[in-house]
Amino acid sequence: MPGFAHKFLLALVSIVLPVSLAAAPDATIAVTVSGNANGSVSVGTLFGVTVVISNIGDEDFLAGDSISYDVNVLGQGIRVFTSGGNITNGLGVGAPITQNFNFTMPYSQAPKHAAAWTAMATVTATRDANGTNNTANADFTINVPDLQITNFTGPANATPGADVTVTGVITNVGPAATETGVLVAGDAELIGPDGRVVDRQSVLLTTNAAGLAAGGTSNFTI
Repeated sequence: MPGFAHKFLLALVSIVLPVSLAAAPDATIAVTVSGNANGSVSVGTLFGVTVVISNIGDEDFLAGDSISYDVNVLGQGIRVFTSGGNITNGLGVGAPITQNFNFTMPYSQAPKHAAAWTAMATVTATRDANGTNNTANADFTINVPDLQITNFTGPANATPGADVTVTGVITNVGPAATETGVLVAGDAELIGPDGRVVDRQSVLLTTNAAGLAAGGTSNFTI
């Protein structure tokens, strides 16, 4: 209207409504290696790898969800063993599933005794809310045999043209037995004053068929 000034005050009101995030399952995995008492694995022996698959989310995995897991044992970064499986009946929150795998460490891996060994487990699942906790590692070492010659003795004097007899003891000072059926020989060399080898003889140990246990000894005479 004429003569009147109209002022309008516009008030803006911000309303924050609570929002609930949708519940989702979250698969995770853990892995352990069981071997010797000190956590190592001896060549030629059976060892176990245990994986535990859990759902730490706030919703169950259902029977229709795809859940798979695999285990790889790596020596020096090279895969030596592999296995795995599937979970087909779902995975409830707080209801972990444990799977055990057994492997035998072959003697062919003995040259890698100083290498890094790892059991690596991985789980994949549909509707998994978090992919950062789907892998776990367990490091371990391997034990191998270590043969040494101890108490090696020979004659104080030798007559030219006469036989020379030497005796000794071969001891496995390593923490693992030698391989069953693999021949183990004791060798002896007769070296002249000029440093040249005059004669060389060897003998097979009588214990080679059963292997030489850790700490075991075998006498030889040549």
